[in-house]
Amino acid sequence: MDTPPDPPRSREKSSRALGCVVAACILFVVLVFAAVWSVSSYVGGVNARIADLEAGIRERGQPLTLDELNAYYPAVPDDENAALVYAEAFALMDAIDPGREQEAALWDRLVGLDPGAEVPPDLRADMEAYLDARAEVLAILDRAAEFPQAHYSVDFDQGMEMDLPHLAKLRSCARLEVIRGTVAAVDGGFDEYTACHRRVLSMANSLSREPAVISQLVRAVLHSIAAEALIRDLNRAPMPRDTLDELARLYTDCEIPDCLSRSVAGEWCLWVSALRALSADANVDRTADVQFMDAAMKKSGAAGVFQHLTKLRYLEVLKLLEPLTVADDVPWPERLRVASEIESAAEEAAFVNITAQFFLPSVRGAVIALAREAAVLRMTQTVLAVERYRTARGALPDTLQDLVPQFLPEVPEDPFDGKPLRYKHTESGYLVYSVYANEIDDGGVHWQRKMAEGSDGKRPSNRGTQDNGDWVFEVRR
Repeated sequence: MDTPPDPPRSREKSSRALGCVVAACILFVVLVFAAVWSVSSYVGGVNARIADLEAGIRERGQPLTLDELNAYYPAVPDDENAALVYAEAFALMDAIDPGREQEAALWDRLVGLDPGAEVPPDLRADMEAYLDARAEVLAILDRAAEFPQAHYSVDFDQGMEMDLPHLAKLRSCARLEVIRGTVAAVDGGFDEYTACHRRVLSMANSLSREPAVISQLVRAVLHSIAAEALIRDLNRAPMPRDTLDELARLYTDCEIPDCLSRSVAGEWCLWVSALRALSADANVDRTADVQFMDAAMKKSGAAGVFQHLTKLRYLEVLKLLEPLTVADDVPWPERLRVASEIESAAEEAAFVNITAQFFLPSVRGAVIALAREAAVLRMTQTVLAVERYRTARGALPDTLQDLVPQFLPEVPEDPFDGKPLRYKHTESGYLVYSVYANEIDDGGVHWQRKMAEGSDGKRPSNRGTQDNGDWVFEVRR
């Protein structure tokens, strides 16, 4: 018996079903194509934006890779390199006092004296013995100060494992010079005293081109060691006019215009190189710090996704920190504002949170420390101008404007708020101070006292921090 033909309605249903399947397939292909095109366009946009930011950074002379960073730290001919001479002093210092116990004990006794207190005979004798034991080191430091440039042995290719042993040793040498200067001042040897300050400032200057945050912070510390020693010595006794004039000359133009961009260049390149390695689409050199992460991603099969997410983090970080490459051209209050915005944005950006925790330095902290260095140098220049005025006129100036133009070209600006540095008379002398990180004039209350008293100035509190109180130089005579 012949099979009856399908009813017309059944054939119509089959045709409709086939049409729906075909339409669905076409729609699926279109959606896939659109998705691939969108993703490709998005990835291309990310790559283009990264390329634009990197090009802009390089046009401003900033490095982005470890190779570029090594080239960014300029080489110096051996016969002009102070670092090679300082290395001789470091070796002798290590042989005499390997653990720096003698240095620490003597230094604590010296800086622990009350302002204006005479150096006790026993401390004076110990300081002289300390200097005698290091006579050869002192002779080398005399020689090193005559070299105009320095390039320490630093290999940025080592990444996070990079060693900078010269930094702590320079601090020890600066303390040694301060001890030598203190003895000279007590004996009235002010030519030697100014020479000691010149040598400490030369040590600080030897770090001026080293592109690492810690290097620039140590440079700032060396300036503080010298400036605070000067204030202690001014509290003990007045100095001759020619000594004050020479010290004023030495402390002029000590600020480094590009200290901020140079200070972050090392850290910038270290973690940028790590991020670029993790986000690379092809095989590139990877630092030891990221090899384990790379291997883990390959084993998990998530390497492609991880690379793209890392690339997004890298883009966000470039956008965040790009303003620092031009921050050297703006006043310090603007630099501080930019650093605060970067820190806030890094905390809020979804793609940067993990990166910020592991790779980003404390941008605001570094900027505050470098602004404090500028404040210390300007306060030192101001105190010396006040002392020169007092020597010439026999009395303290009523205001800092009285120092202009004979003793200062203009009243120095406070790096933290852009206003003139503060000056006030006290019962025993005067204060010169900066409002410091909280940008509030606390009336010359030093931040250390503010920490001890608490933010209300009446009772101890855990609210007192270095962000509270002022940075103060006081002369009690």
